Amino acid sequence: MLERVTIIFANIGNTFERLSDRERKLVALAGIAILVFVTFLIVMAVNSSLNNLNESIRTLKENNVMVNTLRARYDEAKKSVESSQTLVADNKANLTAEVGSLATQLAIEITQINQAGGKTDKKTGILEESVKVEIRRVELPALINFLEQLEQKNALFYVDDLIMRRRYDNKQQLDVSFKITTVKLASEG
Repeated sequence: MLERVTIIFANIGNTFERLSDRERKLVALAGIAILVFVTFLIVMAVNSSLNNLNESIRTLKENNVMVNTLRARYDEAKKSVESSQTLVADNKANLTAEVGSLATQLAIEITQINQAGGKTDKKTGILEESVKVEIRRVELPALINFLEQLEQKNALFYVDDLIMRRRYDNKQQLDVSFKITTVKLASEG
């Protein structure tokens, strides 16, 4: 094999020797041009590979920053969920009794208070307990005070389905109905 390559180079050398000066210069220039072109192709290929690697590194850095941001948000959300679970686990409130005692304390006469159907989320084990409340002949400032006091009493109490109707016999008074809901662990419900 080595002999064959040596023979090929010898033949090329002999052929080059038979050329005139002018032809030798043209062949040398063509060889230099081919060498420059091949070098250019190699440099371009290496440069393209470096650009692709730099782009990959930049993408990985961006993804790393995004993962770290998402991890921090996840940790915050996890802490929030744990605090919410603690708050729900500590909720021993008897909704009907607490609403009734607050209304008595604030001199608001509840016309009707009924236990509404509760829903249990099987996945989380949380029970939504609701009561429907009707209050007749209440003035707006007293109602607002009652709802604020209720919210301050227990952060897990929330008002839903609030309906207010102005009374015809006294425009300063309202007839109000709403649902108050709280959440508890289903095992304690």
